[in-house]
Amino acid sequence: MASLVESLGGILRLAAGNVVVAAILLLVGVIIARLLERLVHYLLKLLELNKNLMKAGLPFALEETIAHLVKYVLYFITIVVTLNQLGITTQVFNIVAAVVIGVVIISMFLGLKDFVPNYWAGIFLYRRHVYAVGDTIEINGIEGQVVKFDVLETTVRTSRGDMLYLPSSLMLHSQILKKKR
Repeated sequence: MASLVESLGGILRLAAGNVVVAAILLLVGVIIARLLERLVHYLLKLLELNKNLMKAGLPFALEETIAHLVKYVLYFITIVVTLNQLGITTQVFNIVAAVVIGVVIISMFLGLKDFVPNYWAGIFLYRRHVYAVGDTIEINGIEGQVVKFDVLETTVRTSRGDMLYLPSSLMLHSQILKKKR
């Protein structure tokens, strides 16, 4: 009985030690992640990434985005190392992997739900020669000149100068009146 109590005491000390080490790893990982986030943001600001992207015609603010991405990747690595220290990495990693795969699949489905119908409608409209760039059309009571026609959308300029961006699926399911030139 005494040896059982001693071995349980040893296991508890070992488990308590693992928890303390895991807590220290988590704290150090969070601190390093935040410091590296600030460093990456500072370096990208020195390189004037956002300003250079604006000059190139890309209105994206990537300085903050990349810095946050670095931080979250380091958070993830810290969590994996901490869970490994506690001995529960495999189960948690499998759950996280399943959730990530599920989110990716759902995101792809939601991203494609509008793309696929517009793509096929655009091909149909193109092959049927319903209208072309330069044609004046009327759709849903709005008249304008087609300035751009591609597979996914049609751009129409109204007489007031407004630009309408009409998805191909809308064009396919609407009544289009093509005016004579």
